[in-house]
Amino acid sequence: MATVARPGVQPAQRTLLTRMVRVMFPHDRFPDGPYQRTADAILEAAAEDVRLRAQLDQGLRDLDAAGGAPFEGLSDEQALDVLRGMSSTAFFEAVRARRPVVEDAVFGLRAAGPALLANQSYFEGRPIGWDPETMTRTPVVNHQ
Repeated sequence: MATVARPGVQPAQRTLLTRMVRVMFPHDRFPDGPYQRTADAILEAAAEDVRLRAQLDQGLRDLDAAGGAPFEGLSDEQALDVLRGMSSTAFFEAVRARRPVVEDAVFGLRAAGPALLANQSYFEGRPIGWDPETMTRTPVVNHQ
C-alpha cells in the first residue's frame, strides 16, 4: 500500500529517492510504504537545512544523469551500478546521514574566494588577480 506524500515534499523527488532507497535495500516482499517514509524523512530534513537541500537537489540531478538515462527507467542492476559509482559523493553521504556534509574552511575559501574577488573587481572597476595555489589575491600583470 502506497503512502501519501507529506506536505512540502516534492512528488518527483520523493519518487526518485524512493527508487534509490529500494535499490539500495531491496526486499521483494516489502511494500512501498517503508521506502516512501524513508524518502520523506530525507526530504523533510532537507526542507529544514539549505545546505542539505542544495546537496540533495544536485545529487538527484546527478543521479538521473549518471546512468545515461533517467534513474527510474534503469533496471535494478543498472541502478545499483550507478549508486555504487556515487557511493563516495557528498550527496550519497548526505542521504545516508540525513544531514549535509560539512566541508572545511579550505574548501569554503576555494569555493567563495574567486566569487568574492569578482564582486570586488566589479565594484572597484578594475581587475583583481587570484592565485588558486596560495588562495590569495594577486596583482594583475599586463592587463589592458
